[in-house]
Amino acid sequence: MKSIFLSLIIIATTFHALAQDVQPDKIPTVVKNTFVTKYPKAVSPKWTHANRIYNAEFKIGLSDHQATIDSLGNLLKHQYEITFRSLPKAVNDNLNANYPEAKIENVEQVDVGRTASYIVHLRDVTGLHHISFNQEGKETAKK
Repeated sequence: MKSIFLSLIIIATTFHALAQDVQPDKIPTVVKNTFVTKYPKAVSPKWTHANRIYNAEFKIGLSDHQATIDSLGNLLKHQYEITFRSLPKAVNDNLNANYPEAKIENVEQVDVGRTASYIVHLRDVTGLHHISFNQEGKETAKK
């Protein structure tokens, strides 16, 4: 699981570095169809692409979302903001045990296939940290 998550971080970082803005009329129909089907309430998507992978940043309500879709219309990843209360109990337990003095600034869920992971952005006396957890509450990465 750790290697999968680290691979996703590397892919996302590389994608972001190489990505180019793309106009909505230049997005393949199959990609647009997947996006509209999965996110009918999405507002103002901003599209980028690199190496036949399309990335849309958008809002649903007040929540920021990011979807990664390949040129065949397969949804590869969906990352979005969630509330602290939405975290699994195991993740909350880990945070309470290992970061009791930290202030949580933001929480995101990352769905890849049927697997969810969580990124918690927290601040403590040493600064801002981005900590990733799997569904069982195990810490998988920390920046």
